Amino acid sequence: MIHQECTGFADLEWRQPVAPDTVFALASVTKPFTALTVRGLIDLDTTIGAYLPNYPAAGRDVTVRQLLTHTSGIPEFLEVPGFHARSYLPQTPGEILAAFADLPLDFAPGSRFSYSNTGYWLLGQIVEAVTGGSFAEAVAEQVLRPAGMIDTRVLADDAVIPRRARGYSESGGATRMPSVTVAGAAGGMVSTLEDLIRFDRFLLREDDRAAWMPVTLSSGRTEGYGLGWSVGAYRGVEFAGHTGSIDGFVSHYLRFPGEQLGFIVLGNREGLDVHALTRRLVETHLSRPEPVVPVPGPVPAELVGTYRDQDSAVTISADGTATFGRKPHHLRPLDEATYVSADDPDIRLRAHGNAVTVEFPFGSFTGYRGLRSFTTNE
Repeated sequence: MIHQECTGFADLEWRQPVAPDTVFALASVTKPFTALTVRGLIDLDTTIGAYLPNYPAAGRDVTVRQLLTHTSGIPEFLEVPGFHARSYLPQTPGEILAAFADLPLDFAPGSRFSYSNTGYWLLGQIVEAVTGGSFAEAVAEQVLRPAGMIDTRVLADDAVIPRRARGYSESGGATRMPSVTVAGAAGGMVSTLEDLIRFDRFLLREDDRAAWMPVTLSSGRTEGYGLGWSVGAYRGVEFAGHTGSIDGFVSHYLRFPGEQLGFIVLGNREGLDVHALTRRLVETHLSRPEPVVPVPGPVPAELVGTYRDQDSAVTISADGTATFGRKPHHLRPLDEATYVSADDPDIRLRAHGNAVTVEFPFGSFTGYRGLRSFTTNE
């Protein structure tokens, strides 16, 4: 242990301070736990139809591996009109399936990466079909008990959890989380700083590098996601991690396997920039020189436009400015398809066909021309 710090309040009304054993919602940091559970139980190259025989034809041939790597093409259920508002109410698996299962695929499975809560919710259903028990029981058996984690669990909507933090909006008001029947294996777990430290040590022992290999699309191009992990390199050092965001909570777990370094950030206020906070911690403990900014050069006219994925977008202007995350970045060409932000040289943009991939510290997204605007939670 190099550094541990807790600040602020777990509950503003009771003025209860945050402590190492305060319980936070993990949101999408649930996904690495789901992936580890699935890999311990299921053949990744079998299809949805093999485990969920009543699943509609459009997605029956999607593989478990494609669900894990967000390359299935199954639509994001949070985008279905009216579904997000209903997500705060308990729903049966049949009601949730009815929201998206009959919709056409967004793309051919394996041809694109598109971050999908739907895919991970389905993985939870597959685990339950295989084991005959609950997803909560399976993740405890496959991951939590082997890792020695004592305060980590899959939520229940009516659960009473000692030392649980309350979530707050950016303006300071209390928030309400979606039903765990919807969040499920995509984002329905809670944990503590102490338990995530145990998880980090478990991963150090397991050294599961197969999970950290970037997915290869049918085109041969790779994306910055493995089996439940965002993957890439920061200033030449390989990382694996995941962020999470759900009403009132944010989270980030990041590991540099080759350096035996792990970073954990948990918060109970929306709007906390966990990427920026984690980056400051990384720069304190991982000394690497900042990349050199290339000399100015033109941005081709054919690159100008807006590119979107499920919940992110980048707009490239004729003056060579790329705007994403509400910030403008002045692009400098590194080669004919790669550009570096002069404002933050750790940010790169790679052009390929009708898409661009934006790589930023500890994450990335690929946007495509012509996709509509999305509104969703991670």
